[in-house]
Amino acid sequence: MNLTNTQIEDTYGNVLTIGTSAGSPTTGTLQNGAGEDITSLTVKSIKYAQSSVTANGTTISSTALLGYGVSVISATSTNYAVRLPEPSLGGIVGIVNNSSVSIRVFPYDSDDSINLLADGVYYEIPADGALYTFTCTKNPSVGNWSVSTPTQNQTVTKTVSISLTADGTHTDGSESHSAADLLNATKTTYYPAGSPYYVLDAPSSTVDYFDTAEFNTKNEVRLIKIVVKSNVPAGDLTGNTNQISSTLMNITNNQLAQLFGYIRKGTMSADGSSTFTSNLYNTQRYVNAYSNYIHTSTALPVGYSHYMGSDGSLYQQITVDTPNNNWDEINDDNGNRRIYYSPYIGYGNSSYPESGYPSGFEFTAEIVATFEFK
Repeated sequence: MNLTNTQIEDTYGNVLTIGTSAGSPTTGTLQNGAGEDITSLTVKSIKYAQSSVTANGTTISSTALLGYGVSVISATSTNYAVRLPEPSLGGIVGIVNNSSVSIRVFPYDSDDSINLLADGVYYEIPADGALYTFTCTKNPSVGNWSVSTPTQNQTVTKTVSISLTADGTHTDGSESHSAADLLNATKTTYYPAGSPYYVLDAPSSTVDYFDTAEFNTKNEVRLIKIVVKSNVPAGDLTGNTNQISSTLMNITNNQLAQLFGYIRKGTMSADGSSTFTSNLYNTQRYVNAYSNYIHTSTALPVGYSHYMGSDGSLYQQITVDTPNNNWDEINDDNGNRRIYYSPYIGYGNSSYPESGYPSGFEFTAEIVATFEFK
């Protein structure tokens, strides 16, 4: 039967049915009026059911359970949580925050994750009235969801890395670190409205910082993922209880806990002073019994894993995902670059100073950062 220019609602009888007879079957194959299985369909568009949902509570125990399709959310300052439905591979949930506060979108239960966030952690949607699309990419035992934001098709992601060493070359009395502070940066001065304004122009030659062409061609940036690949051994992944810090790096447990890595975000303020966040996306500390965690199937801290080095040994790495981080303007109104991201690693503190570490001790790490630009 030729259905060209004919809507399904205009047809009668056994034209399109599930199974071999008309009615309301729940299983079977899609067939045409001649009882032949339909193996291919071309659909120009699909309109998802739209429903209104009122957010409830602030945690994953929220009773505001969403369905597949598009949900328009209303929320208040005390009730702003919703939950995704039970995961179904390929299922799509559209969410529009139609309130005046940000909402938290939790996975169905604490074993599920959204956009590589830790299990059970919420994804935040601002009060922008735009459509955010959640797609189930894994189920059924564990549900994973990816998120498409309203600006995703206009953004570019870029991953860059820097290898760092803290070996006692740079110290401040108790801490050995990989480079000079981002605070030591040059600046550009110009005079809007008759008064000077200072812009962060570039870090000094002794400061490591992430750079890529997108910083010169895009308007905004945010950091969405950090991976710190260290030289801290993961152990032999057996039940060997001697896989502790004293046998792994010849340092004590307390000294191992003072190995750290983070990224500083630097800007220049109008009064000419450099500012930076000293512990932005902090990725400390390292685990002293990593091998035994694995052997006994004990859950590692969130974000901890290991990788194989060029020598075939296993080393600890830490991953931090920040997909909901705020966007920052790359340049000021005069076109001068005003923001830099500087990786930084080190060891030691006032209680366990770097001078107490073994002679020749060296802490190295590759910090891999993924940025999103628009």
